[in-house]
Amino acid sequence: MLVGVKFCGGCNPGYDRRAAYERIRDGVSASMAKAGAEVRFEHAREGVLYDALLVICGCANRCATVTGYRAKAPYVYVCNENDAQEAERRLTEPAAG
Repeated sequence: MLVGVKFCGGCNPGYDRRAAYERIRDGVSASMAKAGAEVRFEHAREGVLYDALLVICGCANRCATVTGYRAKAPYVYVCNENDAQEAERRLTEPAAG
């Protein structure tokens, strides 16, 4: 599975976005490995078709521009620390099934 990661500009972050991303990445990687699947995270690039797009926003405004980005599944947004667990669950659903 290929996951594109898009960060907002960080003008008003209410939490440590990098720490949340690392927690999600590590949790998803461990879950996928247990399921016998591989996952790779990369900074999202326009025009690339990702299995999932993880959009890390610093606040609830969700102002990160996603125009030009593509994913097979609905985008997964993280706007606060509480969203990280839900994001991890959504990104590992295919491995569970």
